Amino acid sequence: MNLSYKQRQIVDSTDKYMYVVAGAGSGKTRTLTERIIKLLSESKRGERVLAITFSNKAANELKERLLHSYTSDQLNDLVYVGTIHNFCMEIVLQRGSSIGLPNDLHIFESFEDRFEIFKNALDNVPQMKVKYQTAEGKIDSKRMRELFELLSKAKRNFKFPTDYSSKPLSQQLYQEYNDLMLSQNAIDFDDILLYAYRILSEKPSITNIYQRVYKHICVDEAQDLNKAQYSVIKAIAGNTASIMMVGDPNQAIYGFNGSSSRYMCIKFPKDYNAKKYELLENYRSSQAVINAAKIIEPNFEMKGQLPIKGEFKNLVQ
Repeated sequence: MNLSYKQRQIVDSTDKYMYVVAGAGSGKTRTLTERIIKLLSESKRGERVLAITFSNKAANELKERLLHSYTSDQLNDLVYVGTIHNFCMEIVLQRGSSIGLPNDLHIFESFEDRFEIFKNALDNVPQMKVKYQTAEGKIDSKRMRELFELLSKAKRNFKFPTDYSSKPLSQQLYQEYNDLMLSQNAIDFDDILLYAYRILSEKPSITNIYQRVYKHICVDEAQDLNKAQYSVIKAIAGNTASIMMVGDPNQAIYGFNGSSSRYMCIKFPKDYNAKKYELLENYRSSQAVINAAKIIEPNFEMKGQLPIKGEFKNLVQ
């Protein structure tokens, strides 16, 4: 399929900062792929593109499309394609010692493993623990899980134990949890972005290495950015890298972890004076398919333009 006029505008754009509001079936992955190929054709030796996604499925799809233009070895040399957590994990594992993390660091991703450490941390803060006991002296498991989620939320919002000086018990519990993790040479999943950001913000010599290599950053599914992810992207980009964000605000699904389309549609344009592009043509569904869908669900609405009319046969007798 040839690129549409709007897709070609995006691929050939000279804008350093841009965001693309791309509806369902609009060919956003194709556009993103062609944009990366265009950037690589203009890059100097040793420069790479950082292509961030929010799911392994999206990363694999982007890799497969790029492999139509590059060999596997070439792609590995030219582009990093992966989730933001995987990229930040590499930063932490390779550079964590610069901020005092153990060299043989490992990461607890399982909720149950992390929750077990948290329960031990709560045992070490008896004044906090008593607040989560029932009248019979048993722990209220539901409330304790809610407390653990508050800790995870704090990390996603880049809160450190020192930020809780006005709540000494919360501060003590947070610090105890971190200390127990590090005593096992471990960090938890929510720490990945937190520590990556610390490395990038506290160690400019390390940040300069990444900024010399990654001259272009492309963010797929950008409607699902949260504060931590957006902050890390900004730290990597500095004032040197170009940034392209692509996403569909109507497909945001990670609100439970603080994600919001406002980072792509409001914060990013404000911070970088980014130019807005839109891909609203839906090439996945024809008008005939939408008409059929409305027979089943009269309230169904499809946003965007439908260039393909299709053929509709009424099978309802």
